[in-house]
Amino acid sequence: MYSSSLTLNRKSTARSTSGRDSRRAWSPSKCDVLEQRRMLSGSLLGSAVGGRLYLDNNANNSFDMGDVAAPGLQVFVDYNMNNVQEADEPTTLTAADGTYRFEDVRSGPLAVVARTGFRQSFLNPSNGVRYFTLFDCGQDRLNENFALKRTGVKVMGTLFRDDNSNGTRDGSEPTIAGQAVYLDLNNNGTKEPSEPGTASGTNGRYMFEDIQPGPITVRLDQSACYTQVSPAGNAPRVVNVGEDVDTDNVDFGVQGDALGTQNIVRGTLYNDANKNGFRDAGEAPEPGLQVFVDYNMNGSQEADEPTMLSGADGTYEFTGVRSGPLAMVARSGFRQSFTNPSNGVRFFTLFDCGSVRDGLDFGLRQTGVQVTGQVFDDANLNGIKDPGEGGINGQGVYFDLNLNGSYDVNEPTTASGNGGGYLFSDVSVGNGAVGLLPSGCFSPTTVAYRTFFVTGLNDVSGIDFGARYSH
Repeated sequence: MYSSSLTLNRKSTARSTSGRDSRRAWSPSKCDVLEQRRMLSGSLLGSAVGGRLYLDNNANNSFDMGDVAAPGLQVFVDYNMNNVQEADEPTTLTAADGTYRFEDVRSGPLAVVARTGFRQSFLNPSNGVRYFTLFDCGQDRLNENFALKRTGVKVMGTLFRDDNSNGTRDGSEPTIAGQAVYLDLNNNGTKEPSEPGTASGTNGRYMFEDIQPGPITVRLDQSACYTQVSPAGNAPRVVNVGEDVDTDNVDFGVQGDALGTQNIVRGTLYNDANKNGFRDAGEAPEPGLQVFVDYNMNGSQEADEPTMLSGADGTYEFTGVRSGPLAMVARSGFRQSFTNPSNGVRFFTLFDCGSVRDGLDFGLRQTGVQVTGQVFDDANLNGIKDPGEGGINGQGVYFDLNLNGSYDVNEPTTASGNGGGYLFSDVSVGNGAVGLLPSGCFSPTTVAYRTFFVTGLNDVSGIDFGARYSH
């Protein structure tokens, strides 16, 4: 099923919505090129998808002079958009000029996924995935390009408590989380705002990525809780970075202890009524919602991760939070979603003992219901979905915000996905209507426009449409 998310602001109208379920005039164009092609497993074949993979040396997201084609890299069509190439999903390798092309790609929502080579990463799109929808047969997409860049190597190390000051981590010496480390690019012994920095994780490890060949200087950002003992005298570690070879064991030993017993983290959960991402005057608290400290940042609350419910005023406070990189995670209530942060997770680092991190707030709003349906292949043209009649991929569907019986450019659209299903989410209370967009490949066998009423509590389902291939 493919979905479209929207918040509906319906214009007031005096027009009656009764009688909409009558057949609308429909005169689709013919899909002449594909006239002999039929539906296979509810999907119409016929579109071509292609593009190019290249090293974008000037980082301008365009294949131009100085850029280099990237041959021999995998590209595949990801019909179910799970980022895994499966048996029914075509795959290929880029040609000598970096290009790829797929024929007879099924209509509907899908993605094209590319894989990088050694020491490469994506510039655009940054995740190596392009999402789009083929709404109709014969709709070619031949400019789905991927820009890559060459990446450097990694420099890594461990922060540990060097109890015997010998400069080596012995078996009983613990690692240190939350200690700041930086690259001293100008070698002046002071962390500048422009210099890359990180912090040791819960296992004491730190890492810098995409480091280019040559000498670099790694330093500890000195802590009020620790004293550096190795290298002695607060000296840095100087590393001569090689090409295509990661560097590890750039370690630092410290003495002292910061278990985080004085660290405090707090914030507020509130109803962001105007959805602007900030708590304004008059916006109510959200009590009784779960919040937890996510030390390993995996989104799940585990045995060693403290949790609590927001108070009557929407606030929460944790004391004794361990130093290091971590996250605060909040859970929404019924028919709620987050406005800020949109995923209900705040990432941050407690760099030192005795830290107080305030203002880790979470804004929430009430959400609407879902409206779902199916576009089905009405093989016997009786206007009813009978057993054995499958779904139709790639048929455009629109939500008629102003209830005028036709599609307007500002109105939300989606397309039927695998199995013919479609979904509009976050639909508000009131009269609603959904219609089919004109297609060059399908003609409706049922009404092409359906109305309904949203109560605000219950999802609306069964808003189905029958169609048949035009030939």
